[in-house]
Amino acid sequence: MTGTRPTFTGTPTNLLYAQSYTLNVVVPAGATNVYVVLMDLGFVTHSVHMDQKLVKLVSVLSSNRSQMTITAPPNAPSTFFPFCQEGVFLTDSLKLVFSPGPGWLWLLADGVPSMGQQVMVGDGANPPEDPAATEQSVSSISHEYPSNPLFATVCSR
Repeated sequence: MTGTRPTFTGTPTNLLYAQSYTLNVVVPAGATNVYVVLMDLGFVTHSVHMDQKLVKLVSVLSSNRSQMTITAPPNAPSTFFPFCQEGVFLTDSLKLVFSPGPGWLWLLADGVPSMGQQVMVGDGANPPEDPAATEQSVSSISHEYPSNPLFATVCSR
């Protein structure tokens, strides 16, 4: 795909959930399909790439085509398993669209992407801590070595 890249400025430092922001944009003349996406590029561990996501944001281009108002995702996932929480149903879980942390904004004009700009999704604060759960997890860990002769042979070398 070829074409003139759109550009944008005015990226907020933090993209707070369900808040609206106005970006200054320059889009190619004649572009008809203009919108912004938020992307999490994911991470790699043990040769497996995980957690990649692309969310098309609600995007409204001004009549003079110089500004675009975007709305951040509605909220963050409250758990990795939203279906297991009492009172949380499938329709509620569909709103859990983007985890807090670094993300990238891209402006697209007729499929041609701008250069991405990094934002912090959410307020950047650590998630809530539960000291009792941490203590329970730590106290349940066994510090004893298994009584496997092979294990003892390997570890004694």
